[in-house]
Amino acid sequence: MKRTTRQINQSDGTNRLSLLMRSPGFLIVVIGIIFSLPVIIIGLSLQTHDAFFHTQWYATFSQQLFNGELYPRWMMDVNGGLGSPAYFFYPPMMSYTASLFAFLKPIDPYGLYQLALAASFMIVVSGLTAYKWLKEFHDRRYALIGALIYMLIPFHYSIDLLIRSALAQVCAYVWLPLILLGAWRITIKGRFAPVGLSLSYGALILTHAPTTLLFSPFIPLYVLLLAKPKDRIRSLAITIGSMALGVGLSATYLMTAVTHQDYVNMSTMFVGVFEYSRHWLVTTDLFSFTYSNQVAWLILSFSGASLFAWWSSQRSTMQEDQPLETRRVRQLNRFAMGVILVSLFMITPLSMPLWEYIPLLPKVQFPHRFLVLLSLSLALLLPSLLIGKRTSEKSTPTSSLRTWGRISFGVAVVLTVIFTVKYGWGFYSVAKEHHNAPETHEQLAIAVDAFEYVPRWCKRAIERDYHEIQQLVREKYHAKQGFTIEEGDGYVEAERNGSRGYILNVKSDSGIVLDLHRFYYPGWESEDEIDSVILSPSPQEGLLRVQVPSGDHTMRLRMAATPTEHLGNIISLASFAILALIWLYMRKRE
Repeated sequence: MKRTTRQINQSDGTNRLSLLMRSPGFLIVVIGIIFSLPVIIIGLSLQTHDAFFHTQWYATFSQQLFNGELYPRWMMDVNGGLGSPAYFFYPPMMSYTASLFAFLKPIDPYGLYQLALAASFMIVVSGLTAYKWLKEFHDRRYALIGALIYMLIPFHYSIDLLIRSALAQVCAYVWLPLILLGAWRITIKGRFAPVGLSLSYGALILTHAPTTLLFSPFIPLYVLLLAKPKDRIRSLAITIGSMALGVGLSATYLMTAVTHQDYVNMSTMFVGVFEYSRHWLVTTDLFSFTYSNQVAWLILSFSGASLFAWWSSQRSTMQEDQPLETRRVRQLNRFAMGVILVSLFMITPLSMPLWEYIPLLPKVQFPHRFLVLLSLSLALLLPSLLIGKRTSEKSTPTSSLRTWGRISFGVAVVLTVIFTVKYGWGFYSVAKEHHNAPETHEQLAIAVDAFEYVPRWCKRAIERDYHEIQQLVREKYHAKQGFTIEEGDGYVEAERNGSRGYILNVKSDSGIVLDLHRFYYPGWESEDEIDSVILSPSPQEGLLRVQVPSGDHTMRLRMAATPTEHLGNIISLASFAILALIWLYMRKRE
């Protein structure tokens, strides 16, 4: 029997689709690269919210890394050479990732393309990790659609990447599916699951602390929902132990991030324009055409679609007795819907009492960080709208719910396209011209850091405002020499010795007091036994003040590792050793 041309074309189309479905990983990579092309071609746009800070941190971080520092913390070239303690507080994972592309440094000195490639790489990897996790519960097609939604959801792609350049948060998306994958496999006694959970959780901490703080309470709940009743206590205990080991793995970062906050101007991160109460996303004033309200409509349209998806899936799985796998999917969908409802509540003013009375919650800084959790849950629920069964039978309540869900999802996609073109293209359309401007190059060279990382001894800036630190940095950057003699007279030669050291040659008949053009930070000491050498912060500018007695002296100064740095390193090494022993034990047992 001969087939018609239409039948042949339909068959060819089905075969091509089937071929694509056999290579979901390849499809995710290709689509991720295509959507990342604006960033890859233009480089990270300095017009976006956080791009300047990421660029100046990374340029110095990578330079010090390839000069032999395994974990650069003090950024020697930031603040016009005065330095910055940024990586005592800021997690390093994204900068390590960008360093994979450091071979571009000769043609990309400020790292705009290196950071762009790293962010694009993480966008793609987030899709792959989401697919790996979703494949545990759904077929290949469902997992692929969910992975693409997770990768390209506007809160991830449009807002965090194109508009905010929130690179650490972009990177955080990679680890959430892997954490849930490890936790799930613990419930079914999967091999090496505790090791995978520990590594993924530690990586999340080293990537983005606020996301870690928000996501952590949901991990035990996820385990309790999915584990068999008789295995819940065992699964929960192993999960919490694995998370604790992940904390230990990241202690080299966490110890200084937590204990050094009194050394800098950290309080400015949580007051004024940065106070959480100024950043609600869903309010009663939804019809004014502000940026926040446009984001709110995206949130509501996607959340509405997810509600229809969840409702229809619950109705379809309650119709008759279901196998264990289907019941687990129902539990998973309930978990996802619960996360969505919590996230929606926490970005509205209704959640104000929780923000006020839960001690660590204000440390998250912005309510919109809950959108990371929202994105994860949307990737779980929304695919059911796109692959639901199509029948010629009369309409049922379930099919009607799915139809309304598809309409809501379609509206969300249209709003996403408009929003992304308006803001994303707006930032990147002028990026090239902005990058080539002389003023931009000067700003990148001077590299004034974020106000919260100004050491607390710089009273001139902290007691005034951010403009004062900009002025101070410019003054010292344009100075003819890297020090200022405050008292006495004599010959001084100052040479940097790595990021945390100086070599000084001083000749003076009466003694001398000089301020090195380097911010003071705890740990400075003289490696040479010279009586009466005193190191302290200068009274107003907080520079490293050196008091040298009379005579001819050659001395080495260094900013030694603080006790908490040493302790964090020890805990991390011990945790790696424990993890290795666990892995060897499991391998031997298997």
